[in-house]
Amino acid sequence: MAVLLTREEADHVARMPGVVEVRKDIMYDLDTDAGPQWIGAESIWDGSATPDSMPNFGAGVVVGVLDTGVNLDHPSFSDAPED
Repeated sequence: MAVLLTREEADHVARMPGVVEVRKDIMYDLDTDAGPQWIGAESIWDGSATPDSMPNFGAGVVVGVLDTGVNLDHPSFSDAPED
């Protein structure tokens, strides 16, 4: 659960029965502004990465996604803690 608390409120919650842990949330800055340059996405977006005879700007393209659901046998959904 995430809540916005003062230091005093967090200390009070930490002392409550049943509370295992109270910790400060850490905000991370994601360095994604340079990501398109790293993978060459701009040349795909502007069409320069494909031959002129095969333009592909997404016009007339149909994209379908078939979601098969959740694999309940995956270890991530196990009752036993992995860590």
